[in-house]
Amino acid sequence: MNIWKVSMGKGEIDDILFNNLIINNFLLVHPKTPAKGQSNITQGENYTNANIGDIFYLCRSNDFIELIGMFVDTKTEIIPKGESHETWGKRKFTVLFKAKNKNAYQKFIDNKKAKWWYPNNRSTFIKIPDNEHQEFDEMILNPVFEISLKDLVILVE
Repeated sequence: MNIWKVSMGKGEIDDILFNNLIINNFLLVHPKTPAKGQSNITQGENYTNANIGDIFYLCRSNDFIELIGMFVDTKTEIIPKGESHETWGKRKFTVLFKAKNKNAYQKFIDNKKAKWWYPNNRSTFIKIPDNEHQEFDEMILNPVFEISLKDLVILVE
C-alpha cells in the first residue's frame, strides 16, 4: 500500500482556494515540484503518477493536518492557477478520514529523527517508506485521526 504525504502550503495556496479544493475533493500540486535529496524523480512526477487507490494524508503547511484521502483518478488535470499563468496539477480524491485532532502531532521534531514525510518538512508530495508505516501510525494516525494503521488497511482492502 502506497501512503503519501501531501502538503498544500499557505505560501502558494491561500485559505479560500484551499477550502474550496477540500470541499470539492481536489488536490493541487505544482507539477514541477523538485525532487528531494538524490532522487531523479521529482515530487511533481510522483504526484502525477500516483495510482488510483494510493493513500495520502494532507497537511496545511505545518499548521495542521486535514484528512486522509485516496486517489480516485489517474489523470492529472493541468490547470492555470490564478493570474500567474503557472500551471498546476489537479487530482480528485475521496475522503477516508477527517482529522479529529488537527494539531495533535509533534510540530517540532529533532532533526536526527525528522522524516521527509513529516508535516514540518518542506516537502510537497513524499512517499512514506513501507518500513516507516509503523512510525506513521504512532506519530500521525493515532494522535491526529484516532485510528491505527490496521484500521486504514482494513478500509482500503
